[in-house]
Amino acid sequence: MQVSTKIRKIREFKGFSQEFMAAQLSMSQATYSKLEKNDKSVNFDNIKDIAKVLSVDPMQLLTFDEQQVFNNDNQKGGNAGNLIIQAYSEKERHLYEEKIKAKEQIIEEKITYIQDLKEAIKHLRADKSELRKALQESKFLNK
Repeated sequence: MQVSTKIRKIREFKGFSQEFMAAQLSMSQATYSKLEKNDKSVNFDNIKDIAKVLSVDPMQLLTFDEQQVFNNDNQKGGNAGNLIIQAYSEKERHLYEEKIKAKEQIIEEKITYIQDLKEAIKHLRADKSELRKALQESKFLNK
């Protein structure tokens, strides 16, 4: 497996977007994409920087084996679970917590909006019922 493919796989396991990686590495998303597609050569400085963002050792980046991750992840005891994926940094944890809070706030806003819509529907139904009664009464008065 090429280094570029290993970088992409680890990034995906971490749940990072190319945009996030590019921002952390101070490059454009297009340039970062070229690294992952092997359209741009990856030098050791790039590997060190990428490994730092991914919170892995540069050697883990070079020797990454996707199959071993799946195998280790399914084991119990020993070194199982001591995987690249579980090496979250404080910065990553903070970013995830911020994302979760933002999503929770959006959900709360949507719930409030739905409740407001339900209340509006309830009032519209009541208004509709009152209008029907008024129409029926006016028909009787006009006869």
